[in-house]
Amino acid sequence: MKRIVDAITEENIAFGSVLVARTWEEGKRAVFPYLLTNNVARIKKKLTAMGYRLINPMEWYLDTLPKTK
Repeated sequence: MKRIVDAITEENIAFGSVLVARTWEEGKRAVFPYLLTNNVARIKKKLTAMGYRLINPMEWYLDTLPKTK
């Protein structure tokens, strides 16, 4: 988490909040920073280069709901 926060603050981007959710894969947790900017392309590229997998929070949430037939 510190590496993610440091990467974002190095880009002079302010946080609204950070949500850390349950483990979604073995040894991995989902982290959703709420950033106070409209320009996220630069930080997305940086986090991807650092080896983080970026996921859409809505898709991730919907995948956690029970499936109905």
